[in-house]
Amino acid sequence: MNRAEPYTVSPAGRRILDKVMAHVRMVSPAGLGHWSPAWELVHEPGDRFLDAFRLWEEEDSPGTRNALQKAAGAFVAAWRDAARQWEAQGRPGTREEVAA
Repeated sequence: MNRAEPYTVSPAGRRILDKVMAHVRMVSPAGLGHWSPAWELVHEPGDRFLDAFRLWEEEDSPGTRNALQKAAGAFVAAWRDAARQWEAQGRPGTREEVAA
């Protein structure tokens, strides 16, 4: 799948993305995104989630739903693991946010 091409998400797809991202936010403490290894840890699970999502959007079937559910769970778990590693290392890369 070419992610460079424009892509319109269906309303049902938007609901799924919103739900998965809400789970990611729940397991990801503020500041984690400033730690570059987090992005390396979630890159592959994120790609697998996006691939499963696009396949599900193309054909909603029990198989694609199951694959999407597993990929979403692995993506959230990757963020949870990144958060644990970040915490274990003393939250490196944390910076204070300043109002502009």
